[in-house]
Parts: sequence; structure tokens; C-alpha cells
Amino acid sequence: MSSGVDEVRAAIAAYDAALRDGALDLVDAWFVNSAATSRFGIVDVAYGASAIAAARRDPATAAAPPVDRIDGRHELIALGDDVVVATLEHRRDGDPTRRRRTQVWARLAPGQWRIAHAHLSVEQ
Repeated sequence: MSSGVDEVRAAIAAYDAALRDGALDLVDAWFVNSAATSRFGIVDVAYGASAIAAARRDPATAAAPPVDRIDGRHELIALGDDVVVATLEHRRDGDPTRRRRTQVWARLAPGQWRIAHAHLSVEQ
């Protein structure tokens, strides 16, 4: 397994902990600070780190914290040394609906991984 995959696995654990804790400033810090960064949410699409942060704080578009998430299949694949794609299938406790998350992580500097793109979806 590549060190990039291991580093991203640890970064995802920290990102998810920040989500669970409602530490939005920490969550925001995990995204590449760029106007080109994108997040396709369940009910929103945001381009740019500041728009992503704003959507997370808007009650109409903010996702519920994953406190009741039951993880299913989780895959990470390195695409070279500086890009890792992470996919997660999960559901919420008591709800059979499958949810999916895809994240593209980019290494900006040694040991500094950030989310360049995220996509969330819910099975219909």
C-alpha cells in the first residue's frame, strides 16, 4: 500500500472526526483553498472553498453530522504519488438507504493532503 493511501486514510479519519464534532472550521481546512475546489452535495453544488464553507453553514444545504453512520465499503486508490480517490458507501443507523461519498484528495506538500473535490449521493 502506498504511503499516500495511508496518509489519506488518516486524513479522512480526522476529517470525519471534525464532521462528527461539528468543528466546521476544521472541516473547512480539509478542503483545498481554491476557487476551483468543488463539492456536489445532496441538495447543493458549491464551487470554491468559501462557497463550500457557506453551504455547510446554511440550514437549507448543511448535511447532518455522520454521528449515526454505519460504514460499508470504503476504498482508496492512488493515482500517482499526489492524488488519492476515496469512495465510501454507508447508511445511517435504522435507515436502509445507501449513501455514497467520493472524495479526490490532492497532496499539496509533503504530508499535506486536502480535498479537491467531493461528491455525495443518496440512493433513490
